[in-house]
Amino acid sequence: MTFVLDLPGPDGAAPRVLAQLVSAALYEGLLAVEAEGAPARDGRRTVRLGVAGLVIDAELYTGAFGRPRVVPDTVRLNGLPAHADAVASIVAALVPEPVRRTRLQEEFARTASGLAHAIRVAPANRREFDFARLDSAIYEGHPYHPAFRSRLGFNDADDMRFGPEAKAGFLLRWLLVRDDRLHRSGPDLRGPDGWAQLAGPVVAAMALDRVGAEAAAQWQLMPVHPWQWRAKTAAIVAPAIALGEVHDLGVAGESYRATQSLRTLVNLDRPDAPHLKLPLAVVNTSVARTLDPHWALAGPSISDWFATLVANDRWLSDGDRLVVLKEARALVFDRNGTEAEHTGAIWRDNPAARLAPGEEAVPLNALFAVEADGDPFVAPWIRRYGCAGFVTQLIEVVVRPMVHLLLAYGLASEAHGQNLVLIHRDGWPVRIALRDFSDNLEWVPDFLRGAPPLPDFVAIDPLFADRTPNRFYWMQDVEELRWLFTDAVLIFSLADFAFLMERRYGHTQKAFFDETLCLVTNHAKALKLEHRADQLGLHTQTVVTDRLLSAKLGHAAEGPLVVPNSLARKPWKALA
Repeated sequence: MTFVLDLPGPDGAAPRVLAQLVSAALYEGLLAVEAEGAPARDGRRTVRLGVAGLVIDAELYTGAFGRPRVVPDTVRLNGLPAHADAVASIVAALVPEPVRRTRLQEEFARTASGLAHAIRVAPANRREFDFARLDSAIYEGHPYHPAFRSRLGFNDADDMRFGPEAKAGFLLRWLLVRDDRLHRSGPDLRGPDGWAQLAGPVVAAMALDRVGAEAAAQWQLMPVHPWQWRAKTAAIVAPAIALGEVHDLGVAGESYRATQSLRTLVNLDRPDAPHLKLPLAVVNTSVARTLDPHWALAGPSISDWFATLVANDRWLSDGDRLVVLKEARALVFDRNGTEAEHTGAIWRDNPAARLAPGEEAVPLNALFAVEADGDPFVAPWIRRYGCAGFVTQLIEVVVRPMVHLLLAYGLASEAHGQNLVLIHRDGWPVRIALRDFSDNLEWVPDFLRGAPPLPDFVAIDPLFADRTPNRFYWMQDVEELRWLFTDAVLIFSLADFAFLMERRYGHTQKAFFDETLCLVTNHAKALKLEHRADQLGLHTQTVVTDRLLSAKLGHAAEGPLVVPNSLARKPWKALA
């Protein structure tokens, strides 16, 4: 299975994609509600929806922040059970432009077929996996976006070879690049010792044989994903190879496997080695999985800045409540070239290296999943600690540090279920780690306070000289910070866990978010920062969220989606 409402086995893949498409289209106002029934005792109700002459009947639940959750296998089109082309029919009704419509239909079809394949080859029980193996074994994808597994650019063979579900690892292609053709941030690892640290002794020896010891200091090693080499990089570096400015060492060295993010890789031969993020000319959900040079090169500096902020904060550093998984090093080939986003690499701290004895780590989105035995991934932990106790501790460990960053500093992070790592002891949450924030931190200059001096971004990349708000890290309005927090941490992350707790254990979503509100308000009071909570609007009756499906479908921008706020309550005061 995947999520709590899904049908078991590979046959549940297509109904899930259909259900998420209808859910998202309804949430974003792309479908007209023509009729709806009264909710049953468990909150389930029937709805009739319409668009462009198409009538859609379904059963659904309405969850936190007003998110509808259509029950798979209840969708009917024009009075008939949903057929194999149901998604294509709905897309045709929503997208009049033929080229875009055809491409989207292909993406949704690949999402369904890819999910079915992942379910077929999935391990029966992931609960005992270490972090690296679990991060590759989570195949569920985005809980809201219906094209959560499209991987546009990959084919089925690529999925089986380079996807996280692949049974075997793969080797990288290594390039030896003359130093003046690269831009680098972070440690300078030229020469045999540095090369061995990056790529292992085999590749280091190959590099030394190619250029010799005397010239070694003039050359840097750059890894390339083998799929990306074929798709893009070979053509990009061909002129430099002809000039002798790049040496192709071929496919060699240590074995890697993709994590759930697809472009981030774990080293199978050195499990404690840093994780490696490489660009792929692949679109998944709505995002091209390339590496923008300015973001990549800013990673080490923004990592150091963020880590310093956390280390200097007495509350966050007490018990190491928040671990910063730094992006320690980055490379980009020909930063100013027209295809620079298709080259480069980022080395990021390995969560396993930050664990204390007795600790284990899981990506937060593992907690939303249902295993093949029909029980939630967290079922053993719930049995051990009780649902109410576990929920309270999870909210404390996950939400409070993120709220602390918002209130004390005016800093928001895109800490969604994939980027946030839960550290636990025998299933009991103890602290969190954050990763992948080179382009996922935001602040408003006038609202940022108490932080270390900011990096010299223009020195990192001249593109940062553009001070236009909302383009880089600096936002124009504090509402942008609340938006990122509610989107990443709540609406498309913890709301899914809360729904699972309600469906399986009777712990209501209202109770979950009332407790979250209690924590937020009490933390604001403890810090004497209620006024900043008011400025952020954490208590307002509505909040805004992204129109993820509308953007994917190419609908004209209508501004963000306004939804009910499950943290709404006035006045701001400590709650019992």
